[in-house]
Amino acid sequence: MGKQSVDEIWASLKSSTMKKASDARSGVRNAMAESPSGATAEAKAGTGGATATSAAEPAQERSLAELPDLSAEVVVAALRRDVNCLTDENRATRRGGAERLRRRLLEDADFLAKGGRDLLPSVLTDSFLAPLARLLNDPAEKCREAGVLFVRAAASALRDTSLLFQRTIPAVKARIGGDEACEPSEELRLWMVQLLRGDLATRCAKDHLVAYAPDIISVVVRGLDDPFHEVKKETCRLICDLPTLVGSRGALLEHAETIVKGVVRNMAHPHYKVRVLLVSAVDAVVGMRPSREVVDKLVATILHEATFDKARQVRGRVYECMASWLAIVEEEEKVPLEAGAEAGAGVRAPEPLYAEILLPFYLVGMLDEEREIREVSRQRLEEVCARNAEAGCYPAGPHEDGGEGGNLVRRMVRHHLKHIAIVCKRDSAEWTKNKNLSAARLLRVATEIAGRDMDPYLGSIVPLLCNAIGNENEDIAQHIVRCTHHIGAACDPESWACTLLDTLNNPKSSIPNRANALVVLAGLVHGCSQTGREMGADTLAALASTLASEEIRGAGHYAINNQLLSVITNVLEAFGGGCGPVSRDLYHVLLQLQALRDDDALRSGAVLVTQRLAEACGYESAASFASGHSEDLLRVLCGTCAEWTKDSPDQFVFAALVFNCSAEVLARLYDQVTQVFCSCLSQERDPHVRLETLKVVDRLLEDQDRNGFIRPSSMRFLAEVLLPPAVWQAGKTAASIRFHAIVAIGTFFREDLMSPTELVQVLIDDRYQLLPTIHSSLEEDYYADTRLCSCHTLAALLNCIGTKLTNDQKRLVYPELVKRLDDSSDKVRIQACATLEAFVGCLEPDYCETNTGYILKGILIHMDDTNPEVQEAVCLVVEKLAKVKPGVTRGSLHEVREQHRGVAFIDRVLGSM
Repeated sequence: MGKQSVDEIWASLKSSTMKKASDARSGVRNAMAESPSGATAEAKAGTGGATATSAAEPAQERSLAELPDLSAEVVVAALRRDVNCLTDENRATRRGGAERLRRRLLEDADFLAKGGRDLLPSVLTDSFLAPLARLLNDPAEKCREAGVLFVRAAASALRDTSLLFQRTIPAVKARIGGDEACEPSEELRLWMVQLLRGDLATRCAKDHLVAYAPDIISVVVRGLDDPFHEVKKETCRLICDLPTLVGSRGALLEHAETIVKGVVRNMAHPHYKVRVLLVSAVDAVVGMRPSREVVDKLVATILHEATFDKARQVRGRVYECMASWLAIVEEEEKVPLEAGAEAGAGVRAPEPLYAEILLPFYLVGMLDEEREIREVSRQRLEEVCARNAEAGCYPAGPHEDGGEGGNLVRRMVRHHLKHIAIVCKRDSAEWTKNKNLSAARLLRVATEIAGRDMDPYLGSIVPLLCNAIGNENEDIAQHIVRCTHHIGAACDPESWACTLLDTLNNPKSSIPNRANALVVLAGLVHGCSQTGREMGADTLAALASTLASEEIRGAGHYAINNQLLSVITNVLEAFGGGCGPVSRDLYHVLLQLQALRDDDALRSGAVLVTQRLAEACGYESAASFASGHSEDLLRVLCGTCAEWTKDSPDQFVFAALVFNCSAEVLARLYDQVTQVFCSCLSQERDPHVRLETLKVVDRLLEDQDRNGFIRPSSMRFLAEVLLPPAVWQAGKTAASIRFHAIVAIGTFFREDLMSPTELVQVLIDDRYQLLPTIHSSLEEDYYADTRLCSCHTLAALLNCIGTKLTNDQKRLVYPELVKRLDDSSDKVRIQACATLEAFVGCLEPDYCETNTGYILKGILIHMDDTNPEVQEAVCLVVEKLAKVKPGVTRGSLHEVREQHRGVAFIDRVLGSM
């Protein structure tokens, strides 16, 4: 070997070193490949900080198929080292042992194909399963995971898992079925629950499942309360499988209440899929036929929530389950024979076991928000009733039709109607919206299906309707209104009228209670109109009399007024011409509504309904109808007018009645009308009544279609009705009354309701004191408007009498008017000038020049007023006076011309002469 250079030697050494490193790395890889997966890495973290593989761990994993003799003893011996690893202190070793056992014994296809499956029962004995079961409670999560995976694989490989089940279930219960679940891993909790649904349970003997039923139930109860929603869902699926798995209804029934309580606690879960499975779990429990107490106490609690669940999937599942529960029929039950009963009479017809409890909940679903749920629920109920009928449930009565779907449902509802009424009453009294809505829906469906069978229960149902109709929830109110339509259409009016009338006539009933009762009454009467039901004459008379009572029609509440109109409208629609005998009472109510001031729509509606009432009673018009009833009503009103106060409704009825009568009718009833006016305007009456009466009088005087009835007795009317309240009395209240009286007197003269001849007689007769009364109003201190209206009234009087005014009367009039030109109100001053114009119209050319001079002297000074409007008004008076007395006027104008600051108005008058 020749000499090598330094570079060659270095290259040779480097090559040798790299080869050794490569061989070392290859050796490590081979060692790791032969060892259990991850064992080396995890050994460093094992107990005691060991960094090498435990001595008990085999160096390599060998297939059992390579054993020369496949017998149970040989296989057990081959696995002994792996079994020993299950109890090793090192957690990596324990895990590795479990994983190798699973791979070699349960997942080796060659071994299983050579007959290894048949050896499993002999291999998986207590000595083998005991350490594996302990592994399920291992402190290391990966070890517990390996244990669960082994049990699952073993259950899949075994044909009979009874022994495996017996050893596994206690460990599972200890881990996830105790008072507090020990397992922190969500996945492991889920896998353990899945074990109970998988091959481990399905391939186990039933007697073992029955024996361990309490442990399974413990796992179920804890699983329902598990915070992981997937565990909840898997637990619900397990509950659904339990009847099939266990096969013994008795073994599970004793735990039914515990299971349902767990479901109740979780029905508010936010995931709708969880809630759907919870309902399915309850379905499985009810399918085991638990006691009625459990269903009534616990299942009903779930249904209260689930029937109003926000997810339609949950509601749909609830009604699907309830349909199946309603088909659970009890076995025939023998009851003692009564004395004298025929043979066989003691056999009671079977009934659905839970129908009385569940039917109210199911009927609510027939009005669900989802159309599909509503339709399917109705269809299912008919199918259930058909199956129950085949089982002999709810036999038909002697006069009842056959077994169509609707009739079968009606039989079922009728049978439980008493309980349904109790449920409705109970839930409607609750404070929660859902229970109130449930009661309203239930009552609506029950009244629709039961029809006339509701008659015996209306004594309790009608008050319920009156209470529920006032609910602030619009949906509830609408359902109750539909209930009233169903009852009115199907039931005898005599069965509900008395109850409603008692509520309306009860003096302790509040306004809202009466308004609610009127809503119910309107709905019931509307129902009568749909089927043409007639109401007895006595009942109709009592109804009309109640509506016309002062407590009802005079309540003054908007809701009552509105419903009164609805009731009368529906009464006319339902009974038409039959309303003739009670038309006066109905008309009395309508007059009350027509007298309303603040509601034009309601007042107009009352007028239209009055027209319909007149037509229904055979009258040609509302006026002729009023003529036929006015005398009777006025007679009634005259008898009570002395007792009217400001709150008495009859005073408003009287006003409406007057304006419903024609002038001819009013003329015929003049004495009665004026009697009411005089009574209400007397000084000792309530000022409010006097004011309201004066307003009615003024409106009547302005009504040109009716005020003509006064003309034949105008002097009496002026003396008896108009003048007494215009007489001066001390106080502001009296001043207010005086104002309205002066306004009415002014309207009286402005409408020419008194002839000039009669007016002359009135002015001459000192008993009337017409002018002094008006003059005192011109001096009114409290209200300038009274002085203003007095000027208007005096102008109307002067226009009426014209030149028939005597000189003495003229001397009384003009000083008062001239004095008003000094009034503090320019409006009064201007109107006084207008009245003076009317006064000048009463003068003749031969009128006294002295008095004319007095008039001019009093008014010309105001033609130089600072207010141009006053100047203009005075100028018009002077111009008109100049035409009657030109000489006196010209002289007076020249006298004051030099004294005025402005002479334009003076020159204007002089220029017009």
